Amino acid sequence: GGAGGGGAGGTLRWPAAAEVVSRVLVQCAAAGRPMPPAPPAYACLRGDHFGLSGDDARWGRLPSMSEGESFVTGAVVCGLAGSELFAERSATGLHIQTSSGGVHEWALLDGDIVCLHSRPSGEETSRSLVHVGGMGYHLPPGATVTLTSTADRFRAHGRAVRRRVYNVEVEYPHLPPPERPREQAATRRQSAAQRRGEGRGEGGCGGGGAAAGR
Repeated sequence: GGAGGGGAGGTLRWPAAAEVVSRVLVQCAAAGRPMPPAPPAYACLRGDHFGLSGDDARWGRLPSMSEGESFVTGAVVCGLAGSELFAERSATGLHIQTSSGGVHEWALLDGDIVCLHSRPSGEETSRSLVHVGGMGYHLPPGATVTLTSTADRFRAHGRAVRRRVYNVEVEYPHLPPPERPREQAATRRQSAAQRRGEGRGEGGCGGGGAAAGR
């Protein structure tokens, strides 16, 4: 399940998400500018289809946590940002767009809300969700989530929202840039050469075993 792995293990389980984050960070570095902090992004805490705890059971700890306490995520976090999420004058939850049979509709998600707050990133640490297109913002697995405050109601985009909210901040180490095709080819050649060397009994424990067998 989602709670099964975190840290580096979580990143390996979600390579596509890690690659998206890496690519965005590398593009920002190439342009000589840091990645700007994302706007506040929202998600439901629980729910069969759109709840954070459904993908990663660690989010289920949030209601029992104290301000300042943290946990490390074990799955990709998907948040949404935009005034459309709070369409009613006095909203009672998140409104998200769903699609079924080519028909797009807005559905109300009835449940407690998590507000993911981003901050400026440092030299070695990212503190922001990554924009992946449209209203979507992602947080890679292995990120540290810290509870900063809770409230029984809040305001967003000028709307009063009558729903409990958990405000959290995020942090994760900068991911290494993905290898370019030329670097990948060099890595493959090096690995192949090492395997040939081991087969001939050259160096290493494997080589010693091959020599003794003869």
